[in-house]
Amino acid sequence: MIESMAAIAAELQADHAFLARLPRANAAQFVQARTCYDHFAGQFGVTLLRGFMAAGWLHAEKSEYRLTLAGETGFSKFGVDLANARSQCRVFARGCADVSERSPHLGGALAAAFLDACICQGLVLRSRQSRIVHVTPSGWDALRQAGLLPP
Repeated sequence: MIESMAAIAAELQADHAFLARLPRANAAQFVQARTCYDHFAGQFGVTLLRGFMAAGWLHAEKSEYRLTLAGETGFSKFGVDLANARSQCRVFARGCADVSERSPHLGGALAAAFLDACICQGLVLRSRQSRIVHVTPSGWDALRQAGLLPP
């Protein structure tokens, strides 16, 4: 349901001037890498979605994304439980409107499973005080080696 509301909201023009005025303790970090509910967002989330597409892991189909064979292999290497993600009563993979980037990041069960896998493997650390996430050096290396980020 959250992804459905986000898809509708993506069609509406966000008031970016208002959003920019919202007070944030770590505004630069918030824009760089954060969570949106249970998946990556910010510049990092948008870059990841572009990387998934460029690496051929996901293919855009209408309002959702289809996982390719390369994507099955790639997400599995990161420890994503694809069977569990597919069995959830929610959208599997859909673009989610990013409030700071004006481009979508990946939302849905697949995106949530990827965030969980990255946290479990120590590739990403979540802040206890905010939605900010910190990519560890091993996280940057793993994502670059997978071809999801520029070298």
